Amino acid sequence: MDKPTLGLDFGTSKTVAAWLDADGKVNLVAVGEGEHSLPSVVSYQGARGSTVLGDAARRLFAVAPKRTGVGLKRF
Repeated sequence: MDKPTLGLDFGTSKTVAAWLDADGKVNLVAVGEGEHSLPSVVSYQGARGSTVLGDAARRLFAVAPKRTGVGLKRF
């Protein structure tokens, strides 16, 4: 394999990304200090706002539930 390959696991509760380098070694993508998984939650904060992912989006669910997607794969 001459080019890196990216793999994504969009889990119901957690999301993980990894890439396979040219030597065939699997490398997990870090999403925080010592963290390799991200809660599968997304929050869209409007036309001029931002898209928020993971723990920050989970916190926004309490104040903006109609703009936050949680457990979407379950539906």
